[in-house]
Amino acid sequence: MAGCNLRLLERFDCEALAEKRARANSVIADDQRLRDSLVAQIRHIEIQIAHKRADIEQLRHRLPAPNLPGFVTIGRTGRLGRYRLGDLAVDSAPAAAQFVQARRVTRRLEGEIKALERELPALRQALWDRTERLNEAIASRACINTARRAKGCVGA
Repeated sequence: MAGCNLRLLERFDCEALAEKRARANSVIADDQRLRDSLVAQIRHIEIQIAHKRADIEQLRHRLPAPNLPGFVTIGRTGRLGRYRLGDLAVDSAPAAAQFVQARRVTRRLEGEIKALERELPALRQALWDRTERLNEAIASRACINTARRAKGCVGA
């Protein structure tokens, strides 16, 4: 960031300094607007990531507990008998299908989270650059105001 060069600015008349101040105000307003937009974009992505992580967590907690039967069951006649493989498959099929579907959705959400997280570094760098530019513009405006006061311009 360049320092304030009052000697250079004192060479300008009051009108030129007023124009420079108006231009600096315009640049500051634009930079603030763009900076606020970047902050909003970053916040929006962070909120999306948080929602997707909450959805993943909810899916994991909603999965049914394994409901596998024991080795012995009571048959149709009321006597003890063994589970047949077909009965086991029929009993566990709905839970398995729900698990597979939840896992598919979880993987999709995880992929979306990774894509959103890849966008964040570029946005954060742009925010950093915009903030630096805004700070320089504010310092420049302060220097112009100091020069205007030193020259005795009206409305400084």
